Amino acid sequence: MASAFFTLLTGLFLLLCFYFYLRYNHWKRNGIPTAKGYVPILGHLLPVAMKRIHFVEFIRKVYNEHKDYSMVGIYNGTMPSLILREPNLVKTVLQSNFSSFHENAFKVDPNMDPLSAKDPFFSTGNAWLNGRKRLTYAFTNVRLKVLLVAVNGVCKKFEDFLNRQLETKNKYEVELKLLFLRFTGEVVANAGLGIEGHCFEDETTPSAFDQLTGNTLGVSLTTLVWQYFPAIGRPLKLKLVPKEIDQFFRKVVAENLEIRRREPIYRNDFLQLMIDMGKTGEKVDEEVITAHAFSLYLNGTETSSLTLSYVGYDLAARPEIQE
Repeated sequence: MASAFFTLLTGLFLLLCFYFYLRYNHWKRNGIPTAKGYVPILGHLLPVAMKRIHFVEFIRKVYNEHKDYSMVGIYNGTMPSLILREPNLVKTVLQSNFSSFHENAFKVDPNMDPLSAKDPFFSTGNAWLNGRKRLTYAFTNVRLKVLLVAVNGVCKKFEDFLNRQLETKNKYEVELKLLFLRFTGEVVANAGLGIEGHCFEDETTPSAFDQLTGNTLGVSLTTLVWQYFPAIGRPLKLKLVPKEIDQFFRKVVAENLEIRRREPIYRNDFLQLMIDMGKTGEKVDEEVITAHAFSLYLNGTETSSLTLSYVGYDLAARPEIQE
């Protein structure tokens, strides 16, 4: 019995070794140079996952180390990935033969995260094409001017909030990332959904748009697993979007659409532009509108607030430019 069990374990171990041999010789078999430093199961991106180097810096390092080649292979976990160096090859992928390269490396399971799966950054094929069409429709110069009305209103709220802090305290010290998260959260609420985001209240509330992320550590760890180790994320059924946030956006959009059906007042916001698409003949259902509203929040709050915090820091460090 023990010998049979040992034989089974040995067989499984050898099969696993053979599997890794095949996976990590993919680029070699195809005559493409491979970056140094990969480890079994984790591939090349262990330093990125451990936050020892930023993903962009890692790509730059690999790019610069292979100046004599038009492309170089890496492994994202066990998944072969290709870095292109030749501009004409990049043009082929992004432009002339894009229909063959529309899949994003970051895949979202629609059964686990139905809203995220419809995000144009994660979707593929016709779903990606339709999502891109809607965003192109919404963000033309003419329609951006419509949204600018709402953004200007948020800027006035931001100014009033800062003035209130200075009037009561004379000095207002704040983490810039959190301050600008108030601004971007309110922009998404006002310009995206035409509702109050409650980001500039003196007392913070859990339902404010700058507070929605809640457990940022949990979200970050889940994103980390899905981005670098998707084979682990699927069996564990890890959701990118917490259930409460998914339900929050569904409720907000459903209530907002119902109000607009009862009170046909034109709003200067992204949600109105999505509704207008239905008037052009394209069917845009509530699920799609909710997915785009969530996408606007996901891609518009954290990213822009982080960028603005760096801008704020540089201005503070250079008062002559600030002036």
